[in-house]
Amino acid sequence: MELEQILTYLGYLASIIIVISMTMTSLTRIRIINSIGAALFSAYGFICASVIDASAMPVGILNSFILIVNMIQLYRLKHKQANFNLVQTSVKGEFIESFIKLYYKQIKKFQPEFNFELSNYDIALLTLRNMNIAGVIIGKKSEDKTLEINLDFVLPQYRDMKVGMFVFVSNKQYFKEKGCARIVTKKGNQQHENYLKKVGFLKCDDYYDIKL
Repeated sequence: MELEQILTYLGYLASIIIVISMTMTSLTRIRIINSIGAALFSAYGFICASVIDASAMPVGILNSFILIVNMIQLYRLKHKQANFNLVQTSVKGEFIESFIKLYYKQIKKFQPEFNFELSNYDIALLTLRNMNIAGVIIGKKSEDKTLEINLDFVLPQYRDMKVGMFVFVSNKQYFKEKGCARIVTKKGNQQHENYLKKVGFLKCDDYYDIKL
């Protein structure tokens, strides 16, 4: 395969990756995927300029700057301090009902076994991130101090693990003060199952468990 053909494919690949990055809802994912596309475009521009046409040099330079900006912004996102809070609300309130309707399809995707009949639950928690609603937890508490979480849904723009780490790692005391000694939840789809493992849940048969 000739070099020119390889560079053509490289350019197409970089273009596709840039387009994919624009479809992401998470700012972190946008930056990461866009960086990959920028790196490929940068290589494409510099190689073309050195062996084919010097006019391609601006492509390499521009995308190098884009890559640098993305790296700086990713560093800032990773180290940016966020203020988190858990706020209890009514399961049967208008907000929870409206939230469930708005994100119905995504909830079915991540936690397909969730029962949308809200009368089955007695606990609803809002996770606030810098006073913006980042997620909703719905469940019920049993007499043996076990909190069964039936829905743990985080909005797309906040799916960087920080919400889950706050709720289940940094903020266990909140659940202890509510009289809970154990939290259990079902696995959901593969992505949700991976999330549960990362925030400290252990698999027990067909559900996940975390002791407080």
